[in-house]
Amino acid sequence: MFSFYLHSIRNNLDTYVTPRSVTDAQAADLHRLLSANPSDVAVNVVANLGDPEATEYAAQLTNAITGGGWNAEFSELNPWEHSTVEDKGFHNIYLVLDKGLVIRTCIAGQPTNPDSKHPTPDAILESAFREAHIEVSGSGGSPDCGKYSLMVEVGRRPVAIGQQPSVLFRLGRWLMGPG
Repeated sequence: MFSFYLHSIRNNLDTYVTPRSVTDAQAADLHRLLSANPSDVAVNVVANLGDPEATEYAAQLTNAITGGGWNAEFSELNPWEHSTVEDKGFHNIYLVLDKGLVIRTCIAGQPTNPDSKHPTPDAILESAFREAHIEVSGSGGSPDCGKYSLMVEVGRRPVAIGQQPSVLFRLGRWLMGPG
């Protein structure tokens, strides 16, 4: 019983207290995956200037992306000001509303069907994040923005990052269900 209690405390600490970080293994995976798929598109990594956890995580992601040979720039944005980003599909208020990591694109024309032999930079980046076990909360894009641009938005920390309820919790919920 006591070990279960200690395990639940550890889960709570991981869920609610521990800040996100890019591990050495994740950075190495990103370096390997991105260097195998070079891109000349600049990646703009943004975070809310009022969220120190998100800005630190965004800086770590920027370093990992540039380590893979991609051009990435980090910037802190004030969510209450008008967007300073040229991409008309992005507004600073998203930094307050969104949780986790979101990949946003601005497409030069109308969207086209994906080509598996020639993936777009956002598809390559999302795949690299997934293979490096960096959770992406969502993605989206806006058509007719002028030129293609790619943004990684680091929103506020999700309460739980990729965790499922424990087996005992699910078993208890299942037992309580029929009654």
